[in-house]
Order: sequence, then C-alpha cells, then structure tokens
Amino acid sequence: MMSVLHSSQRGHENFGWLDSHHSFSFGEYFDPEKLGFRDLKAINEDRIAGGNGFPPHSHANIEIITYVIQGALQHKDTLGNSTIVRAGELQILSAGTGVRQSEANALEDQDTHLIQFWINPRKKNHRPHYIHKSFAAEFETKSMVLVASPDGEDGSLMIHQDTWMHVGELRAGEERRVSLEKGRHAWVQVLHGDLTINGTKLSECDGFAVSNETELHIQSLQDSDFILLDLT
Repeated sequence: MMSVLHSSQRGHENFGWLDSHHSFSFGEYFDPEKLGFRDLKAINEDRIAGGNGFPPHSHANIEIITYVIQGALQHKDTLGNSTIVRAGELQILSAGTGVRQSEANALEDQDTHLIQFWINPRKKNHRPHYIHKSFAAEFETKSMVLVASPDGEDGSLMIHQDTWMHVGELRAGEERRVSLEKGRHAWVQVLHGDLTINGTKLSECDGFAVSNETELHIQSLQDSDFILLDLT
C-alpha cells in the first residue's frame, strides 16, 4: 500500500506570527481521516515570524523531533537546556514523565522554517531528555544520513521508539534504493524538489505513506531534500 498526502491536502492555520501546515489532526485542525500514521502522531511544518515564538508549555510521553529548514530556533526547557538550533540541525525533546519548554525564532528580521515530527514512545514515563546536533559533516560524504534511531547508532540521536529517521539530499538524476524489513512501514516527507518513489511522483511538501513494501526506489527529478521514517 502506498498513498500520497499532497501538500494542498494538509490542514492549515495562520496566526500571523505562526503559519503552520498539519499532515494530521492537530490543534484546532481536525480531520477524522487524518489521525496519524503508525507511531507518527503529528507532522507540522511551521514558519515562525522574526522575534516571535511559542510561550512556555508542557509535554509528556511524546518524542518531538524538530528539523530546522531555514533560520534558527531558540529552545529553552525545564531540564536546564538553552540552545539555538540552526538550519540543517536536528533536535529531539523526549518528554517522558514531563517537561516544560518554549521555542522561538532566534532571528528578528526573518522567518524560521522548520518541520516537526511527534512520535508516540515505546513505553511511557521514562526520564525526559533533550539533545541537538548538526549533521553537516555527515552530509559531506553521504546523500542519506541517519539522524535518529532507538539506540543512537552511527552518531544519530536516540529516541524511545523503534523508528529510524534519515534525511536525504539527492541531486537531479540521482537515485537510492532503501530496503524495508517485512512488516515495517515508512513515511517520506518531501522538503524541497520533486522525486518519484516506486514510480509515484511527489512534489515539494508532499507526504508518502508506505506499507507492505520491501524496497523504496527513490529517484530525484531535480535537486531534492526529504525525510524518511522507517516505522513499526
């Protein structure tokens, strides 16, 4: 089974300081046909206006993975972390028993553009933690980089779920074949460009749900960036 969630089919909320698109039901946007995919609870693409952000708010028992596409994100939390996550960098807030955080555009004169994935944890009420990292060095030698995994393999960031997350950067005409173990599922989120997966064309900001496939044949029609999640 393969199905496309086109960019135009996502929910959309614009609060002035925040322009947000939701792949699944989230916040004030609700669609009974879009309640997540496997362990994925939310995929939100946000543009935060300069000098603005989310005030302190609480999370528990959710893995929140944030990838900054453009700009810089200021993160603060009750674990004592205060960081700036820049374009091309990734952060994970593993909320566990509970943590309070705030997120804001660290820049005054331009938007910060990010995409955020909320994943249900394997078990509830673990000790919360936060980590962030740049994978720029890895992208100097690889077109697909493992950025999150259950055990932090190959320098990836650890999450409390049997999910592997890759960021891909393919030039026009390049292709990759990705194997999926039997019984696994995948979600691909296109960030920029156009590509095909197993013959299905995807454009910028489209999502692609995959079940009962053993291989993904990814072909880039133009320079393209995407995120691939291998899910239970």
